[in-house]
Amino acid sequence: MIPVPDTGPVIEGWRRRLDPEGYPLAPAHITLLYPFLDPDLIDDAVIAELGELLGRTTKFDYDLDHLDWFDDRVLYVAPEPAERFTGLTADLVRRWPGCLPYGGTFSRVVPHLTVGKTPCEIPLEEAAADIAPELPIHTRAEEVWLMTAELPAGWSVIAKFPLADQTGVDVPPR
Repeated sequence: MIPVPDTGPVIEGWRRRLDPEGYPLAPAHITLLYPFLDPDLIDDAVIAELGELLGRTTKFDYDLDHLDWFDDRVLYVAPEPAERFTGLTADLVRRWPGCLPYGGTFSRVVPHLTVGKTPCEIPLEEAAADIAPELPIHTRAEEVWLMTAELPAGWSVIAKFPLADQTGVDVPPR
Protein backbone atom coordinates (compact mmCIF):
# COMPACT_ATOMS: atom_id res chain seq x y z
CA MET A 1 0.00 0.00 0.00
CA ILE A 2 0.97 3.61 -0.44
CA PRO A 3 0.27 5.53 2.76
CA VAL A 4 -1.52 8.84 2.27
CA PRO A 5 -0.75 11.02 5.29
CA ASP A 6 -1.95 14.23 3.62
CA THR A 7 -5.67 13.55 3.39
CA GLY A 8 -6.64 16.65 5.31
CA PRO A 9 -8.85 17.00 8.38
CA VAL A 10 -12.16 16.65 6.53
CA ILE A 11 -11.39 13.25 4.98
CA GLU A 12 -9.72 11.96 8.15
CA GLY A 13 -12.67 13.15 10.21
CA TRP A 14 -15.08 11.27 8.00
CA ARG A 15 -12.93 8.14 7.95
CA ARG A 16 -12.93 8.21 11.76
CA ARG A 17 -16.71 8.74 11.96
CA LEU A 18 -17.70 6.23 9.29
CA ASP A 19 -15.50 3.39 10.52
CA PRO A 20 -14.68 4.03 14.19
CA GLU A 21 -13.59 0.43 14.77
CA GLY A 22 -11.55 0.01 11.61
CA TYR A 23 -10.12 3.54 11.44
CA PRO A 24 -7.25 2.93 13.86
CA LEU A 25 -6.38 -0.42 12.27
CA ALA A 26 -4.83 0.98 9.08
CA PRO A 27 -3.83 4.49 8.02
CA ALA A 28 -5.29 6.24 4.99
CA HIS A 29 -3.82 4.47 2.00
CA ILE A 30 -4.13 3.38 -1.60
CA THR A 31 -3.83 -0.37 -1.96
CA LEU A 32 -1.46 -1.65 -4.62
CA LEU A 33 -1.98 -5.38 -4.14
CA TYR A 34 -4.21 -7.26 -1.75
CA PRO A 35 -4.04 -10.07 -0.91
CA PHE A 36 -0.30 -10.57 -1.16
CA LEU A 37 1.68 -13.58 0.01
CA ASP A 38 0.82 -15.47 3.17
CA PRO A 39 2.93 -13.92 5.98
CA ASP A 40 4.74 -17.26 6.46
CA LEU A 41 6.06 -16.96 2.87
CA ILE A 42 7.45 -13.46 3.30
CA ASP A 43 11.15 -13.89 3.94
CA ASP A 44 14.29 -11.83 3.38
CA ALA A 45 14.37 -12.81 -0.30
CA VAL A 46 10.81 -11.53 -0.88
CA ILE A 47 11.63 -8.31 0.99
CA ALA A 48 14.75 -7.86 -1.15
CA GLU A 49 12.79 -8.46 -4.38
CA LEU A 50 10.14 -5.97 -3.34
CA GLY A 51 12.83 -3.44 -2.51
CA GLU A 52 14.47 -3.88 -5.90
CA LEU A 53 11.20 -3.73 -7.83
CA LEU A 54 9.78 -0.74 -5.95
CA GLY A 55 13.14 1.03 -5.80
CA ARG A 56 13.02 1.45 -9.58
CA THR A 57 9.93 3.63 -9.22
CA THR A 58 10.47 7.32 -8.61
CA LYS A 59 8.50 9.32 -6.09
CA PHE A 60 5.53 10.96 -7.75
CA ASP A 61 2.99 13.69 -7.15
CA TYR A 62 -0.69 13.04 -7.50
CA ASP A 63 -4.02 14.55 -6.55
CA LEU A 64 -6.81 13.08 -4.50
CA ASP A 65 -8.94 14.32 -7.34
CA HIS A 66 -12.58 13.40 -7.00
CA LEU A 67 -15.08 11.27 -5.12
CA ASP A 68 -16.56 8.16 -6.63
CA TRP A 69 -18.51 5.09 -5.60
CA PHE A 70 -18.33 1.32 -5.84
CA ASP A 71 -22.02 0.63 -6.36
CA ASP A 72 -23.69 2.76 -3.71
CA ARG A 73 -21.91 0.99 -0.86
CA VAL A 74 -18.34 2.33 -0.85
CA LEU A 75 -17.38 6.00 -1.03
CA TYR A 76 -13.81 6.66 -2.10
CA VAL A 77 -11.46 9.38 -3.27
CA ALA A 78 -9.80 8.65 -6.61
CA PRO A 79 -6.15 9.56 -7.19
CA GLU A 80 -5.00 11.14 -10.45
CA PRO A 81 -3.02 10.10 -12.35
CA ALA A 82 -4.34 6.63 -11.57
CA GLU A 83 -1.90 5.05 -14.02
CA ARG A 84 1.01 5.39 -11.60
CA PHE A 85 -0.82 3.17 -9.12
CA THR A 86 -2.11 0.65 -11.67
CA GLY A 87 1.40 0.43 -13.14
CA LEU A 88 2.85 -0.51 -9.75
CA THR A 89 0.09 -3.08 -9.27
CA ALA A 90 0.83 -4.57 -12.69
CA ASP A 91 4.56 -4.78 -11.85
CA LEU A 92 3.78 -6.62 -8.61
CA VAL A 93 1.39 -9.05 -10.31
CA ARG A 94 3.92 -9.78 -13.06
CA ARG A 95 6.42 -10.79 -10.39
CA TRP A 96 3.88 -12.65 -8.21
CA PRO A 97 1.22 -13.86 -10.69
CA GLY A 98 -0.54 -15.91 -8.03
CA CYS A 99 -1.39 -12.71 -6.14
CA LEU A 100 -4.27 -11.22 -8.06
CA PRO A 101 -5.73 -7.91 -6.86
CA TYR A 102 -8.68 -8.62 -4.58
CA GLY A 103 -8.32 -12.30 -5.41
CA GLY A 104 -9.27 -11.70 -9.05
CA THR A 105 -12.81 -10.69 -8.08
CA PHE A 106 -12.80 -7.58 -10.25
CA SER A 107 -11.88 -7.30 -13.92
CA ARG A 108 -10.25 -3.90 -13.47
CA VAL A 109 -8.12 -2.39 -10.70
CA VAL A 110 -9.41 0.99 -9.54
CA PRO A 111 -6.95 2.85 -7.33
CA HIS A 112 -8.80 4.43 -4.43
CA LEU A 113 -8.68 5.72 -0.89
CA THR A 114 -11.73 4.41 0.95
CA VAL A 115 -13.63 7.01 2.97
CA GLY A 116 -16.43 4.77 4.18
CA LYS A 117 -18.68 1.87 3.33
CA THR A 118 -22.12 0.69 4.25
CA PRO A 119 -23.53 -0.34 6.53
CA CYS A 120 -22.81 2.63 8.75
CA GLU A 121 -24.99 4.87 10.88
CA ILE A 122 -24.23 8.02 8.88
CA PRO A 123 -25.33 8.35 5.25
CA LEU A 124 -22.28 8.29 2.97
CA GLU A 125 -23.89 11.04 0.88
CA GLU A 126 -23.43 13.39 3.85
CA ALA A 127 -19.71 12.67 3.84
CA ALA A 128 -19.51 13.12 0.07
CA ALA A 129 -21.19 16.53 0.24
CA ASP A 130 -18.74 17.68 2.91
CA ILE A 131 -15.60 16.30 1.23
CA ALA A 132 -16.24 17.35 -2.38
CA PRO A 133 -15.47 21.08 -1.86
CA GLU A 134 -12.10 20.14 -0.27
CA LEU A 135 -10.86 18.38 -3.41
CA PRO A 136 -8.44 18.15 -5.05
CA ILE A 137 -5.77 17.55 -2.43
CA HIS A 138 -2.24 17.52 -3.78
CA THR A 139 0.09 14.93 -2.25
CA ARG A 140 3.10 12.76 -3.02
CA ALA A 141 3.87 9.05 -3.06
CA GLU A 142 7.21 8.57 -1.35
CA GLU A 143 7.15 5.00 -0.11
CA VAL A 144 5.31 1.69 -0.21
CA TRP A 145 4.47 -0.25 2.93
CA LEU A 146 4.15 -4.02 3.16
CA MET A 147 1.63 -4.79 5.88
CA THR A 148 0.02 -7.90 7.30
CA ALA A 149 -3.23 -8.24 9.18
CA GLU A 150 -3.07 -9.07 12.83
CA LEU A 151 -6.75 -8.81 13.58
CA PRO A 152 -8.40 -7.73 15.77
CA ALA A 153 -5.39 -5.63 16.77
CA GLY A 154 -4.92 -4.16 13.30
CA TRP A 155 -2.30 -4.15 10.63
CA SER A 156 1.45 -4.30 11.16
CA VAL A 157 4.09 -2.81 8.92
CA ILE A 158 6.58 -5.51 7.91
CA ALA A 159 8.72 -3.30 5.68
CA LYS A 160 8.83 0.17 4.16
CA PHE A 161 10.21 0.64 0.67
CA PRO A 162 11.28 4.17 -0.24
CA LEU A 163 10.66 5.17 -3.81
CA ALA A 164 13.61 6.60 -5.73
CA ASP A 165 14.37 10.29 -5.90
CA GLN A 166 13.70 11.97 -9.23
CA THR A 167 17.39 11.61 -10.01
CA GLY A 168 17.00 7.83 -9.89
CA VAL A 169 19.16 7.53 -6.78
CA ASP A 170 17.54 5.46 -4.07
CA VAL A 171 16.67 7.14 -0.82
CA PRO A 172 18.19 5.45 2.27
CA PRO A 173 15.77 3.06 4.04
CA ARG A 174 13.89 4.40 7.06
